[in-house]
Amino acid sequence: MNKLSRQLLTPWIIGLLAVVLAGCGWQLRGAIGGGFQDVPMALAGSTDNRFFAEVSDELRNLGAIIVSDRDAAQAVVVIDRAEATRATVATDSDGFATEYELTYRLTFHVEAGGLGDADRFSGASQTIRNTESYPVDPNDLLAVEAEEERIEEDLRAMSIRLMLSRVSRAL
Repeated sequence: MNKLSRQLLTPWIIGLLAVVLAGCGWQLRGAIGGGFQDVPMALAGSTDNRFFAEVSDELRNLGAIIVSDRDAAQAVVVIDRAEATRATVATDSDGFATEYELTYRLTFHVEAGGLGDADRFSGASQTIRNTESYPVDPNDLLAVEAEEERIEEDLRAMSIRLMLSRVSRAL
């Protein structure tokens, strides 16, 4: 195939590919939480206030209205558990840790609020689990602790985004 033929066929092939992908329902993933705009949401559960503040901030950024009363909400996100656990993955010949794995688990369910349709929300618990490993330097434990805190913050933020993505599908 000569150069001129390729130059003429390339736009045609790209256009055909776009039509085929659009016809089968494929689309680029947009921002999470597209269904939160002006939706009154409430939070409940057994976790610390810092976690609730992070979830509330993320919901506000997505356009939701945070309410404190369940009766004024369309949906209530109930946090059953949010915790980080650390496990030793590798040790050296003396038995000291050389690598840790941090796992963040977020268990939640969604209930209908006073303004919501009870049939729309299953109320079944869902768990999100994110994991990351990191090396340990026994000579610099402060750096290891700082790295663990940074990783935990990242895993928590990722878990919140994944949770809100799931919640938005239920709205």
